[in-house]
Amino acid sequence: MLNDQKVISLASEYLPFINIPEELLAYLGHMEKKLSGIDILVYLYYWRKWRYKDFKVVISNQDLADQLGVHVSSVKRANEKLVEAGLIRRKLQKRRSKSDNAENLPSITLPAVPRELVEHFKSSPMRKPYRDPATLREIKSFAELLQIAESNDANDGDGSALKPEDIKQIIAKLFANKEINVDYYDKEALFNQVAWSIYDGQLSAPEFAPDKKRLSIAVKLIKNGEWEKPKKFPVKYIPKGYPTNPAPKDPSKEINF
Repeated sequence: MLNDQKVISLASEYLPFINIPEELLAYLGHMEKKLSGIDILVYLYYWRKWRYKDFKVVISNQDLADQLGVHVSSVKRANEKLVEAGLIRRKLQKRRSKSDNAENLPSITLPAVPRELVEHFKSSPMRKPYRDPATLREIKSFAELLQIAESNDANDGDGSALKPEDIKQIIAKLFANKEINVDYYDKEALFNQVAWSIYDGQLSAPEFAPDKKRLSIAVKLIKNGEWEKPKKFPVKYIPKGYPTNPAPKDPSKEINF
């Protein structure tokens, strides 16, 4: 029978793991205002949900408390302490109810990096090699990697540079390279859904900017088989500026999902 170390070794290589920078873990233990065990448990929940599926976490304090088996007041205190520590960002959501009153929704929660850790990140060794796709130059430090990311963000401006044709090409490449389940996804429907999500839907939220990041999030979800038809997606949606008379499709090949 396999021993514990062998099982852990295999699991760490082939099963999903939470990748948290060591600097963040060290920071949790050296904070001036110490976090409790429940605070850290809440933080790890947010990180896991953001890292592996949702790319943003939307859950009520009560639901999170139920999942973790703690009191809701403990979750509220944990959120306050994590925000104060700069470890998470929370964005309030509101919508209009049928009686036209403002109705609060669960906040959007995202992991954050305390400002004082940025310099530590820059001087840390790289976990794996990276080659800049634009110049093919090997990047040997995280500081260089940050510079490239900042430059890309600046080039993307306000996040509206991505054209429908760019999305169309990426979707077509996924199908051509058989990187997705072609029996489950329909190319044209998938293109329209991704375009709508980026321009008008869930991925249009500011925290997903720039557009390259929005598209990369969509592509990752598609590759993992986790992309679903967006909520409130208009049935006859066609991206702005895109031809309004696409080639007719064979209804017998239409895939509804």
